[in-house]
Amino acid sequence: MITLIDFDDSFTFNIYSCLKECFPHIEIEVVPQNRAKSRLQTLLATKKKHVLILGPGPGHPSEYSEFYPVISECIEHPSLFVMGICLGHQLIWNILGFKVVKSNRPIHGQRVEYTSLKDQYIAPWLSFPLSVQRYNSLVVEYDKMLVKKLKNKQYKFYFSHDELIYSEGKNLITYQFHPESIGTYCPAQYFWPLKNHLL
Repeated sequence: MITLIDFDDSFTFNIYSCLKECFPHIEIEVVPQNRAKSRLQTLLATKKKHVLILGPGPGHPSEYSEFYPVISECIEHPSLFVMGICLGHQLIWNILGFKVVKSNRPIHGQRVEYTSLKDQYIAPWLSFPLSVQRYNSLVVEYDKMLVKKLKNKQYKFYFSHDELIYSEGKNLITYQFHPESIGTYCPAQYFWPLKNHLL
């Protein structure tokens, strides 16, 4: 099953539609923000494999600080695979110690292309160059010491212009961009890592 947290953002339902195309036989529950905390606490009690997606939304992650303790537990839960998209990406990495700051290059509705960069992690299931759609004024800022520390815990990062574009962990993946967007090339590839946890 997939639980998709809706932080009052219309893009949530684009994500839902994309998930339905990728995984037509999997149950997907969209949970509004006002019920999210209790739903996350319920997930922590499960021993079955489950996918949790923290969707996009308005504002700075710190405005959602009431969710930090329970999201932190979800990230560490062995039965949960956690995906963060846009705000969800920023929430996760703010919880894990990175600063979320105003972007020098705010992007709202533009397609951006990312190429393979030296010393940057490239996921084998992604087709580079990445052509993706972005909608954000805030970014997860590069922190050399924190990256070094977390790489030792098997986290993997792709940075561009000192901002975190996507990341992976044992049961975690996050995207600053919108994989479900019509402006993102081959959206299904970004949801591919969920397959092993669902099927």
